Amino acid sequence: MYITAPLPWYDELPEDLEACIAGIANIADGLVALDGSYQRFPNAKVRSPRNQVSTIYGAAKNVGLDCKVILPDRLWLGQIEKRTALLQLASEDGDWICTVDTDHIIQTDRNATRQVISETPNTVYGLDVEYVTPANDDRDIEDSASGRWHIAQVKKTQFIPHIFRPLSDIRVERFHWWYSGVQRGERVWLWRGDSRMTMEQRERKVLEHKQLENYTVEHRCLFRDERHVLENRAFCNDREMVVRLTGQEDDRPELPRPVFDYERLGA
Repeated sequence: MYITAPLPWYDELPEDLEACIAGIANIADGLVALDGSYQRFPNAKVRSPRNQVSTIYGAAKNVGLDCKVILPDRLWLGQIEKRTALLQLASEDGDWICTVDTDHIIQTDRNATRQVISETPNTVYGLDVEYVTPANDDRDIEDSASGRWHIAQVKKTQFIPHIFRPLSDIRVERFHWWYSGVQRGERVWLWRGDSRMTMEQRERKVLEHKQLENYTVEHRCLFRDERHVLENRAFCNDREMVVRLTGQEDDRPELPRPVFDYERLGA
C-alpha cells in the first residue's frame, strides 16, 4: 500500500513546512508539493522563495518520505485550479491520497493506522478523520483569525474527509472542498458539495466513506505569523466577493481587480 500526500504551498515559514511534513510522515509514503500563488492574492508571485524548495526536500528526507516538488510558470486562477492540478499529480501513483495544507499537523500511530487503512473494504473511497482547531492563547483571537470561520472552529472537534482513493479525472469543483472523479465512466462525488450544487451535481452518486479512529488533523491556522494572517484575511474577503458574483472561487476575466481588505473578519 502506498499513500501520497498532496501539499499545496506558497511562501511559508520554513518551520511551518517542517512541522507539517513531519506530521505527513505519520501516515504517508510520499509527498507531492505544488508551489505558487493565486492571481487574486496579496503580493502574489509565481513561485515561493527558492530556499523553501530545499526546506521541503530536506524535511522529507529527514522523515523518510519520497518527495516531488512542482514549480509553476504562472499564477494560478485560484484554489480550484491549483488543487485540481495537485490532486491529479498525486493520483498518478499509489493507492490512497492524504490531503493536507501547510497549517495541518497529522497525529496518529503510523503502523496501526496504516494497517486499518489496508483492511478498508474496496467499496469505501473516503476516510473521515478528527479535525480540531486549537486556540492560540498568546494573542487575541481577532488577531489570529483570518475569518470568522476560524473563530467558530476553535476547540471544536469535527470529522472531515481527509484520505481518498484516487479516481480518474479527479478534480475540485466550484469550491475548494468539493471533490469529484470518474468511476466506471460516471462522474461521482468523493467529497460532496452543499446546497449550492446544480441539479446535475445533486443527482451524482456519492461514494462511501468511513470514519477513521485514533487519527487527528490539528489545524494550526491561529498560530500563523501576522503577515500570513493578514494576507489570508484579505484573500478570503476578496473570495467572498468572487463567490457572490460568479458562484465559484477562482478568478474570472469579468471580475474587477481585487481591492484587499486586511481588517474585516469575513465569513
